[in-house]
Amino acid sequence: SHTVEVRASGADFFPSSVNKQIVLHYFGLASLYTVNNILTFYVLELADPGTLSLFKSMAPYLCALLLRLSGQAINRLQWCCVIIQCCAIAIIQYDVKKGMPIVSLGAYALLALATSITATSSVWNQLVIKGF
Repeated sequence: SHTVEVRASGADFFPSSVNKQIVLHYFGLASLYTVNNILTFYVLELADPGTLSLFKSMAPYLCALLLRLSGQAINRLQWCCVIIQCCAIAIIQYDVKKGMPIVSLGAYALLALATSITATSSVWNQLVIKGF
């Protein structure tokens, strides 16, 4: 294996052309993607795939917010589109006849967590790519 050969040769594990900082960034991103994929299975036990898809479509809102917090400008039209989309999702998730949301609060918590992880990993990846 590569590890055995590197140890036997006495060379550095990472070649000098590989930046250790970028490797750590990508390890963190891979960890987030893994957690998010596993979380998706739990979400699908509590909510239907359509609800998952709708919530994941809120990720651009969180990305815009995170990008704004990191110092990047978001124009008015982008903010307007994001707010309209989030309002529409909130309206769709409410059952008027029953007077309650269509899935449990636990499912919404997991959906919010999964969407937050998606947005965080998207912004992190964008910042890493622009930074290297």
